[in-house]
Amino acid sequence: MSLWQYKDATRAELWEILQIQLEETQRLTADLDDLQTYFDSCYEELQAARVAHDKIKQERDELLNNQAKRIAELEKLGNEMAIIISDLRAHIKIRGVV
Repeated sequence: MSLWQYKDATRAELWEILQIQLEETQRLTADLDDLQTYFDSCYEELQAARVAHDKIKQERDELLNNQAKRIAELEKLGNEMAIIISDLRAHIKIRGVV
């Protein structure tokens, strides 16, 4: 509505316009509330996903750390076995079994 139309409008017409604007404002406010609720829900899901991601990452890091320790232990055992085998071969040579 133009300014001249507002100027020439009767009180009843202005009241009707005000009621329409009020209804539209209420509808927009309700839509905004719905959007806020949806946003809050999405944000909570995002936070939960971040927590789950951090937990998985921590578990993965622990598994990798344990795997690295186990590999180091196996390498140490392998080296010890190589020494034992070498000693046994030397012992067998000395005895002349081979």
